[in-house]
Amino acid sequence: ELAQGCEGEAPNCLVPIQPEGHLPPLYAIHILGEQGSFFRPLGTMLLPDQPLIGLTLDLLDDAAPTTLPEIAAIYRANIDRHTPSGPVQLIAVSQGAYIAYELAQQLLAEGREVGMVFILDAEGPGGRPRRARRKGLRHYSRRVLRDLPGILRRRGAILQGEAQFHLERLRLSLARRGWTPGIPKPKGNVAAHQAAIDLAISAYQPQPYEGQITVFRATEEDRDTQE
Repeated sequence: ELAQGCEGEAPNCLVPIQPEGHLPPLYAIHILGEQGSFFRPLGTMLLPDQPLIGLTLDLLDDAAPTTLPEIAAIYRANIDRHTPSGPVQLIAVSQGAYIAYELAQQLLAEGREVGMVFILDAEGPGGRPRRARRKGLRHYSRRVLRDLPGILRRRGAILQGEAQFHLERLRLSLARRGWTPGIPKPKGNVAAHQAAIDLAISAYQPQPYEGQITVFRATEEDRDTQE
């Protein structure tokens, strides 16, 4: 069924990561990595009868929806076709958390049972509270003396990535407004895909969710607060 796709108006967005099993399926939402690479390690650690299915679509396609509720509605239609009844579970990483949140709202509104919503390494509309850096000048002076070329290289890569993201976001925003003369079409790179979902998130107004959400944060990120 996953290979053949589903009939209906909504496109088939299913990506089989670990499709076997009879337990309530766990759907990974939108940001999956190449060929589901972000979630394949998880698939190997789950019980063998726990299905793990990805849901994703190309937001840079000319026919793709541009609002977060519209994106979630396509994923909801895929879930309804793939699992017409019974409970489902959702999991998402980073910006995909917003789509998972809206998708859970839509599933509940149509009477579906949403067992759990798992959010990995994401932040809410209010941002992500961070602790201030507590290390002193001596610590950073030693780092500079020890690895100045490496520090400059890493910082340059971060700045380049941020600049590319903002450029792709501007290109996509102008294209959607019809201000396209002389403006190249957004490129199909990571920054362009991040820009597309970021535009949808910026216009989204989340409503209170009645179900339960579990948030996972990386233990290596020591600047995260408890909020």
